Amino acid sequence: NPAEALPPDLRWERRSQTHAREPAPWTHIFVRCALFSGGRYHDRGPQNHLSGLLAGCLLAATYWLGGAWFDLARIDSLFLALVLCSCRRLLGGKGRRDFAASALWLCLAFLTKQTALFLAPFFFLIAWLHGRNSALTFGGVLASSVGSAILALDLFHEGWFLYYVFSLPRQHELDVSYLLGFWSHDVIAPLSIACAMALFYGLCLSWEGKRLPFLRFLLLAAGLLGLSWGGRANAASYKNALFPAYAFLSIAFGLAFHKALFMVQSSPGKAPTVRTYLFLVALLQFLALAYEPFSLFPTAADLGAGKVMEETLRGSPGPVLVPAHGYLCRSAGKGCIAHPMALGELLGDFGGPQRPEGRKLLMKLRSSIRRQDYDAIILDTGTEWFQRRFQGVLEKNYFLQSTDLLSDFPKGFWPKSGYRTRPQKLYLRKNL
Repeated sequence: NPAEALPPDLRWERRSQTHAREPAPWTHIFVRCALFSGGRYHDRGPQNHLSGLLAGCLLAATYWLGGAWFDLARIDSLFLALVLCSCRRLLGGKGRRDFAASALWLCLAFLTKQTALFLAPFFFLIAWLHGRNSALTFGGVLASSVGSAILALDLFHEGWFLYYVFSLPRQHELDVSYLLGFWSHDVIAPLSIACAMALFYGLCLSWEGKRLPFLRFLLLAAGLLGLSWGGRANAASYKNALFPAYAFLSIAFGLAFHKALFMVQSSPGKAPTVRTYLFLVALLQFLALAYEPFSLFPTAADLGAGKVMEETLRGSPGPVLVPAHGYLCRSAGKGCIAHPMALGELLGDFGGPQRPEGRKLLMKLRSSIRRQDYDAIILDTGTEWFQRRFQGVLEKNYFLQSTDLLSDFPKGFWPKSGYRTRPQKLYLRKNL
């Protein structure tokens, strides 16, 4: 019961000298965080509304920190919403139905991003704190649903599911620079106040002797922060791996703010001043996350450069190879190529040996270049992996037509998020 995470009845020094129980903000904080990822909410009290709203707003304020990926056409925001829904049913669980629902939400999160399985042992322990039957229900439903989904998907895709989802990512190496950089650069530096408030809330639970709520809070922190830490240290990771950590800190920020507001009720004379300082502290945290939103808007230069790319692709009578932007070829009716990240996994660019499938793919692509199957090849500023592997055969069969394809738009067609790269070099077939 999340209400156990809150202090017992406190005496409010008011005229009536009545007792009042601190309302539980968990539901509102989780649902408001999920709201930002596509959920719904309803209000149950002004303090809950305020703390939940602050948590949701803080999560929204991490938009730039998370690589501006909240609204991209990817699965990260859906993954976060599903994880938060699982947390909400888990922490507010009162019976087996709630823990079964939490497991099903986590299964859906797993089908969105397989890293959700990292949360399974932490969530199982949280369920165990509620009771053995609750834990067995959670674990049984999760194991059966995830296992059934894996079996069905692997059979349907004839073995490709396990290969692509588990075998290839397993060879990724760790980027040791992020083992410490995650805490110093990604968490503490931009969210130091939220970190302090999370610590404050955890210490309050400990000082008040609330063992079970404290353990639940600790397990939730370990799960969500650990998920982001491990994801960020992956050699192929990006800032979208930080979503779970930022969600936890936003939730803890709201919980701590709620806790502090309730604690000052015991001192009516100082309450207005303390509230003012609390709001100032919250404001400082939001100011620390300020960014220029207009820098993320597409510009006229982006539009102009995009038209140049479209004209270049459509002007070629035959196939065109654009290794870093396969979608451009498809949109221009020039075929398509696998995403560079998928190719990198086959070629061992993120760790581990080169796969036999990768060697076959290299040989096939090298033969296509040697036969001059492509009328043109357009390389990005960040396609060193391509030039390194095909430099000899490329120069023998193609000539460099342009070293800066978008020279008229020096600030155009650069991604607003993600890896900073754009089409640069244009190679044409020598016998044209």
